[in-house]
Amino acid sequence: MPVGFADGAVDAGGLDLVGDLRRVVVWPARAGSVSGVVSWPAGVAGSGVVVAGLVGVLARYTGQSEVVLGLAGGGVVRVDVAGDPGFGELTGRVEVALAAPSPAADGPVGPVVVHVADGPVGEVGPDVVDAGLVVWVAGDGSGLRVDFAVEEFSAGWVRGFVDAVVTLVSAGVAGAGVALSGLTLVSVVERERLLGWGRGPVRVVPTTPIHDLVVGWAERSPEAVAGVAGGVVLTYGELERRSGLVAGFLRSVGVGSGDVVSLALDRSLWTLVAALGVLRAGAAYTPMDVAWPAERMRVLLADHGARVVLTVGEVASRVPCPGGVRVVALDDEWPQIEASDPVDLPTVAVDGPAFVIYTSGSTGTPKGVVLTHEKLTNFLTWMADECAIDPDSRMLHSAAPVFDAAFGEVFATLISGGRVVVCSRDDLLDVRRLTGLIERHGVTHTFGPATNVAPLDPTACPSLRCVVLGGEAAPPQLVQRWLAAGARVLNAYGPAEASVACTWYDASTGWGGPYVPIGWPMPNRQIHIVDTNLNLVPAGMPGEILITGHGIADGYLNRPELTTQRFVTDPHTGGTAYRTGDLARWNTTGALEILGRIDHQIKINGIRIELGEIETTLEQHPDVTTAIVTRRDDNNTPRLIAYVTGRDGR
Repeated sequence: MPVGFADGAVDAGGLDLVGDLRRVVVWPARAGSVSGVVSWPAGVAGSGVVVAGLVGVLARYTGQSEVVLGLAGGGVVRVDVAGDPGFGELTGRVEVALAAPSPAADGPVGPVVVHVADGPVGEVGPDVVDAGLVVWVAGDGSGLRVDFAVEEFSAGWVRGFVDAVVTLVSAGVAGAGVALSGLTLVSVVERERLLGWGRGPVRVVPTTPIHDLVVGWAERSPEAVAGVAGGVVLTYGELERRSGLVAGFLRSVGVGSGDVVSLALDRSLWTLVAALGVLRAGAAYTPMDVAWPAERMRVLLADHGARVVLTVGEVASRVPCPGGVRVVALDDEWPQIEASDPVDLPTVAVDGPAFVIYTSGSTGTPKGVVLTHEKLTNFLTWMADECAIDPDSRMLHSAAPVFDAAFGEVFATLISGGRVVVCSRDDLLDVRRLTGLIERHGVTHTFGPATNVAPLDPTACPSLRCVVLGGEAAPPQLVQRWLAAGARVLNAYGPAEASVACTWYDASTGWGGPYVPIGWPMPNRQIHIVDTNLNLVPAGMPGEILITGHGIADGYLNRPELTTQRFVTDPHTGGTAYRTGDLARWNTTGALEILGRIDHQIKINGIRIELGEIETTLEQHPDVTTAIVTRRDDNNTPRLIAYVTGRDGR
């Protein structure tokens, strides 16, 4: 319901239109102008049709069921677009609204103001405007001009907006009965541009399994250091030997090709040995957080069916052992593992499973994603090449193993002959210890959420030359600090379902808006921004990120219905695509900007969290009937706040 005002005036500030630059602080604001010409069959004319096109585009851009426009002569018009009307019906609603505008409250009349001229409109507008967009429509409907606040909207954004209005009007006139959601906003030329932006470069994907790429470095440089944790050093030769023993042990206890082995390990050298050993055994590994409650571990063990859990002695007692599951403390049982009889290791196919990662689930049950060697090596090769990871590189292993960035940290380094520097939880939470660790080991690379590097002073970490951010929004000020210190900063994006990451942006190229872009598709990937019907949307318009190409998982483990919902056929390429639920837009330079989540899911510290999962868990308590969980930021620290309603009025 609109907010009420005296004398029947209504609040006109209900249109949630987001420009590609920053909000205007002081009005009137400096203006620019963009014009458009409308073409339609003879005998069809009228400014109301063009205004209907404007309303339709605004409804599609904002997703709102009511579009509010200010009028240059005073007052506002409110157009109800609920029910997905046909264009003819929408035009009728607009004409009724224009004939009987409502009085406006004092102050700004909204981000969009319309002026219907008596005749044609000129191509040049005023020097200043009092609203974000002032749309002049020719009296005969033959054209329009948009005057815009240059601090809030770029000329490219407005040109795309005008083109979308013209395209929608043309489609609507040709098909007056077609529902608004079915009318295209994208011209043929714009479609080709969008598809080009969304098409990553084609590169050869390695046909060698991940573990063989690592073992190759062990054969070439056995004395080179593969990992360091505290004062303990693990060479490539020792990594190869120990992982081979783990692989042989797993095979001897019945782990076969394609099976899943669980790792209940924190960041450590054991994680490197165990993960590589599982891969060499022909199995896939799935991480469990050592801090998880036993019940969550039990749920995941039942879901993926692992019969072996690799951990260490101090954690083993906390790992549940449902029927038939063997918990192996690698440190305590190492003498027995080392004394095991040699076992021939299998030849592993590149299309075999390598990694099972769990993401948050709205039903209260996490979703397992199975990723193969070839899907993952596509990402790892990009990261190693783009970040120039080589034998002289030192990668900080700071991401928790249950976060897929940890997979990238470890294996992009090991397939390149570099060194993994293990960062403990205590190191990560103490900025002095973290800075000392980076300085002591000459850390050159880091990959993970901005939260992990936010406390650091870039000038105190001169060795850190490449910072790859991912998992959460990159704060512009943080990025600028690292750039000013001479580091290369890449902003990566991608859900687990797309093999760690699928887009990237080199922040040194700069950005004009409030968001650090997530950039361009990685090699062999395609990205589309689509509406609810999977139609392409124009540059500047928010839509859902649809990912296709190499690296998309085949679906969710044991979740066929959810797989059908989220893994769909891409109408633009014909391949399998993943619907991310992430809201984004193309900016005018052809880079992606992420805007948030479409659904009820958020990210904190780089970890994807489904608020519905937490609510479902809370509602299982016998004293709780309903629960609502929200995110709140206190002093730039994100927190989850739960509100519950107790049973019997408690």
